[in-house]
Amino acid sequence: MKITKPKSNQILIEDDVLKKFDMKVKSNGGLNESGFNELYEGFILAYRLPDMDASKQVFYGMPVSVMTLFCSCLESVVSQGLVSEDILDEMVKAVKENLKRKKNKEGADDGRRN
Repeated sequence: MKITKPKSNQILIEDDVLKKFDMKVKSNGGLNESGFNELYEGFILAYRLPDMDASKQVFYGMPVSVMTLFCSCLESVVSQGLVSEDILDEMVKAVKENLKRKKNKEGADDGRRN
């Protein structure tokens, strides 16, 4: 996979796996005809390639839109069998524990500076 930024407002993703990606929406929830159509503009991109020290993420949109997109992504990885519900629960638990550790570390760091 190759990810580049040809212009300051562009991201280009190139890979043969994208040949199978269909831009058409598979389900019709009717959102585009509702009063919520404009509210639900959002974008999530997350990737990590070899030789990167960490992953890169981009989140765009109102919180409700990002949450809806993220929930849809989580549902898809479970329904497609990439992650089980039990593993999903463990992932959420690990995220919460990591956030708690970071928060405690930041508090300890702040205490040492005073």
